Amino acid sequence: MTSRNRIRVPVPVRRMGVFALMPLLSIVSSLVLLPTVSATFGTGGWTSVVLGQAIGAAASVICSLQWPTEGPALVAQAPAALRPAILRASIRSRGMVAVACLPLILLVVELAQPAEVLVCFLSALGATLIGLSPSWYYVGIGRPGLLITTEGLPRLGANLAAFALLLAGAPLVSYPIALVAAATTTVLLAWWRSAGGWSAQPERWRNPQGVRALGFATTARTLDAGYGFVVGPIVAVLAPLAYPVFAACDRLAKVIFSGLTVVPQGAAGWISEPSSPAERVRRAKRVSLAAVPLALTVFAVLSVATPTAVHLLFAGTVEVGYDNAVLTGAVVGLTFLGQSLFYTGLAPTGAAASGYRYLVAAFVLGLPSLVAGTLIAGADGALAGMTVSGATLVVLSMWRLFRTPLPLEEPAPPVVQERRVVAVAEDAA
Repeated sequence: MTSRNRIRVPVPVRRMGVFALMPLLSIVSSLVLLPTVSATFGTGGWTSVVLGQAIGAAASVICSLQWPTEGPALVAQAPAALRPAILRASIRSRGMVAVACLPLILLVVELAQPAEVLVCFLSALGATLIGLSPSWYYVGIGRPGLLITTEGLPRLGANLAAFALLLAGAPLVSYPIALVAAATTTVLLAWWRSAGGWSAQPERWRNPQGVRALGFATTARTLDAGYGFVVGPIVAVLAPLAYPVFAACDRLAKVIFSGLTVVPQGAAGWISEPSSPAERVRRAKRVSLAAVPLALTVFAVLSVATPTAVHLLFAGTVEVGYDNAVLTGAVVGLTFLGQSLFYTGLAPTGAAASGYRYLVAAFVLGLPSLVAGTLIAGADGALAGMTVSGATLVVLSMWRLFRTPLPLEEPAPPVVQERRVVAVAEDAA
């Protein structure tokens, strides 16, 4: 065995490793910028930023439509000449939804009454524009390097610029402005580099899905995102004294999870590449099983590191205990595993419709569990209630994926079989 064979790394692992640079960037940025905002602008400053980003995260799910879940498999199986047209259609449709969401975002910000209204709105806008990200496209075509240069570098530049401006005494609004500029730059770069640019393109693509299917997919993903958004206000209303601890744990969980989401997507394109349905199912099961130890690792790390991470993130303005840490780790681990099973198990094997139903089930069971847990045990109860949603998605997705039999391989074309019969007959003669 040569040294080259000994160090050979499987394709999905290599792709997931490159995509992991994005979550690393997100985590490092939060560890640097949030403490700076907390220390410089106080509780009113960081709560305005965090609230805006939470509102924008929910809106970004609506704006992204079904593309993050079904897009990688679609573009992986499409002819190379048609792929830019698919990306163009995606950006157009998502951009229209993003514009339609702006009045709703402004209304929610006004109702929330943050300390810094403009900062909150621009933070929400910057997070909403992430819904136009081309990450799913680069996942599908297996080009993580393009994601780094198109989205990673603009985001890094924006965070560095915001950090320098805040240290120089600039107002807090400069931070969300930088994030809006980065998200806009990403969309423009994706259109120019991967969607054919601004010249007229001959290829056209129309989504074959009906309005009903698209509507249900968007509704399911909206409920899933809405659940993540309403948990904070619910705890704030039902257990106001427990809210600071819960908000700190929830924010850390969202920072970690938002970065981890793109990691399983790194394998989604690889799963969808084979033309054989049976091979796609085999790959989906292998990658889905590989996500289990990663989820357990996330749980173990957060169970230990959450108190320190919260202390650093919020500049010592709030402290959490190890009971909160274990539950935070469970929330992130289960949520990550559930989303991984959707991206790498259900969507690439044609079971996305089942996944959307499971998202609705997770919302229906998770919301009352959150309310009951909050009333019974405050922050710990709320976190425990959130694990119900993640566990529901994991159990149902595992059941659907591993009870699916391997599809039968397609038989050889009849003409080929006839030629073989003739050849055998001639040899026998």
